Amino acid sequence: MEHRIQSPHDYGEWSGLEAVRDNEAPQAVGHGYDETPQVLSHGSNEHQHQHSSLEQSTSSPDSHEPHPEKTTAAGPWWRRRRYIAIIVVTVALVIGGILGGVLGARAAEGSDSTPPPTSVARGSPLAVTSYSTRSWDEIILAFKDNEGNPKYSIRRNRNRNRNSPWPPPQTIRGVAPLEQSRLALSTQAYGANTSYTLFYVNETSFINSVNISTFDSNPKWRDGAVGAEGYQASETGSLSAYGPWIVYRNGLSSLRIRHAGGARGHRNDSSTAHAAYNSVVPSAASKWVMVPLLTNSTSLKQRFDWAVICQQEDGTLGAYVWTQIGWYGSIAESEEDELLEEPIRSWPQSFPDNITIPMGGAFSAFVTARSNGSELVNTYILYQDEDRHIKQAWMDDSEEWQFSSPEALRYADEDTDIACLTMSMSPTHLDADDWRFPVFLSADINLQRCFFQRGGYIIEVSRVDNEWRETARIPDEES
Repeated sequence: MEHRIQSPHDYGEWSGLEAVRDNEAPQAVGHGYDETPQVLSHGSNEHQHQHSSLEQSTSSPDSHEPHPEKTTAAGPWWRRRRYIAIIVVTVALVIGGILGGVLGARAAEGSDSTPPPTSVARGSPLAVTSYSTRSWDEIILAFKDNEGNPKYSIRRNRNRNRNSPWPPPQTIRGVAPLEQSRLALSTQAYGANTSYTLFYVNETSFINSVNISTFDSNPKWRDGAVGAEGYQASETGSLSAYGPWIVYRNGLSSLRIRHAGGARGHRNDSSTAHAAYNSVVPSAASKWVMVPLLTNSTSLKQRFDWAVICQQEDGTLGAYVWTQIGWYGSIAESEEDELLEEPIRSWPQSFPDNITIPMGGAFSAFVTARSNGSELVNTYILYQDEDRHIKQAWMDDSEEWQFSSPEALRYADEDTDIACLTMSMSPTHLDADDWRFPVFLSADINLQRCFFQRGGYIIEVSRVDNEWRETARIPDEES
């Protein structure tokens, strides 16, 4: 495929994080984050009491003579008023305490009835990707603001044992996604030429992209190459990306997997997409999630599988497996059929058929390398149930699908999206003349992260020691 690169077009300066090379000091700027606030509300009544000086009468209690300048001691009517006032105040305090406790509990559960105002649109699509070296890692997160504009934040961690704060989100100017368009981020991992690409469906339903490299001395978003390819997506605007590949439904609702083009456009020799064990009938409202199923996509003579997960018409999740055979004519025709007969090595058991979510509901997935040094991956699927809780299904080296309901993933906003991070790797075979250090998928615990909305904020959770923990709230602080 011949790829055409448009002339760079600046999209406003990236003013969050200044790019640095490995030997430079970190430039990340941000603020610490607070715990999600609890909205406590309880009623209060203020009673103003007018008090006039009362002189006690020396007359007989039975006397009916008028005393214009003196009054009797407080009679029963006054005491009754005072008792009524005391009762009213007491009842108000009790009711206020009850309401305060209820509202506080609801806030703690992430009630989405009145989320705090943030720059994140309610139900915004979320997208995330990363790049890492031996000494640092970098994560870029994208979402939409309340006006539908794409925003992003890039965080670089130079200390692998401590998370840097997220810098304030910046707007990508001049980009106009379709209102219902999802966002997809991918990393083109080419050493010092590494860049991040944001994909979206524009207002004419064609897929466009912009990219940025934090290795540049003055990072800016510029036109990407995919816009010249003429990829038209369905009106749902759903797409996903990993490395140089994008997956989407075209105008005829057919699944399409295409190379995103770029300065190093590479083709695969042959490929096929087929259902993983069971037939798949995608829902028109479904999002798509693409993840690799092996740790090394650079081998010249092997089968490489990619999973494309979607929601089906019956509400369950299903998966296609897209199989890539070799690179650069390295596989003979006689070998292709044999390779295509190989099983899905990272999924020896069928894809689970018991994950059901509301139609158009939230889910995502990510993979990590297994710790046994093989090329196989552990697969994690996060999905939101009808009670707003996010659950997980996973397959590791036990080679069985397992399920759990982590506490840190409970009470997400009802209309949240979920985005999970799969570490980037070299998208093609690169020999020593191109790049001496190709990047393979690893078991890096620093990059096992997912994002969703709670109370209007984007919540970052990290998987550490097989447990999920909340590690950040984005934006950390409204500017």
